[in-house]
Amino acid sequence: MRNLYSSLLLGTLLICSGMFYGLALTSNNKRFPAHSSVLDGTWQLVEVTHVNATGQRTSLSNRWRSLKIIANRHYSTIITDENGRVMSSVAGLLEVQSGVAYEYAGMLVKQMVPRRSEWQLADGRLTQREQLATGDSRIEVWQLVGPDNSAATD
Repeated sequence: MRNLYSSLLLGTLLICSGMFYGLALTSNNKRFPAHSSVLDGTWQLVEVTHVNATGQRTSLSNRWRSLKIIANRHYSTIITDENGRVMSSVAGLLEVQSGVAYEYAGMLVKQMVPRRSEWQLADGRLTQREQLATGDSRIEVWQLVGPDNSAATD
């Protein structure tokens, strides 16, 4: 009787481990493929400029630290104060096309109005220009963050 119980237990373990192995192989095939873009990375906001309808430029003070993390068609933006406390954050989907980026806050793309901005990469900086409803525009300049968590310098 003891051998029958041991054989039954061993058989059950083999069947279960085979099922788990099969499930693991199946779930690997269902992963979403990675979608990288030239914008992937961690970016720190270094400059914000407001341009009114007549073309007058005003530099906006940036006393808070803003980081934008872009990876695999997603983004998140985190704004912290001088003491490192999180003041605001947003995350969502990112569509990058030739010269235009669409940021959808949240994960329900069909229900969201995207933030549209024209983007340009030059000298390790990402410049985003957004046209506001007032006819003014906002220009954000982001610097790629280095491994020591500071903005890279030229």
